[in-house]
Amino acid sequence: MKSSESAGCDRTVLPCPSRALNSYLPREVVFLLLGIGTDIVEVDRIRRALDRWGRRFERRVYTPAERAYCGRKKNGYDCWAGRFAAKEAVLKALGTGRDGAGFADVEVLSDNLGRPSVVLKGRAQVMAQNRGVSRVLVSIAHDAGSAVAFAVMEGEG
Repeated sequence: MKSSESAGCDRTVLPCPSRALNSYLPREVVFLLLGIGTDIVEVDRIRRALDRWGRRFERRVYTPAERAYCGRKKNGYDCWAGRFAAKEAVLKALGTGRDGAGFADVEVLSDNLGRPSVVLKGRAQVMAQNRGVSRVLVSIAHDAGSAVAFAVMEGEG
């Protein structure tokens, strides 16, 4: 029995009667969950690091595109902290943390609506390819002086 035929649709196999997206996707598309990661960081911690280390910290952690994006934001420290948390969450989803890849290997961009996306580079890209990752999804939120991010890595089965 295919899991899409099971009552609970416990595996992500589409089409599934309980999933609204099934009319938009080809039949029998299987998405495998290959990794998840989450991170939370105090915005003040990132502010202190930026104040203390300045451009050195920025260049070590953020890509030029990220620096340009956060540098023009009105709530800049929230932006820097959100990107930091997203990078940590992505590295955790890869299963290696910072031991396998660096912050610069994970770029968190935003589209014109502010929706974040991830571009993997260098060692992070190689590790993701070796694991069969075809897509990385990320969500970032800010509240009460903290930034939190959640990352999901998918592959096709």
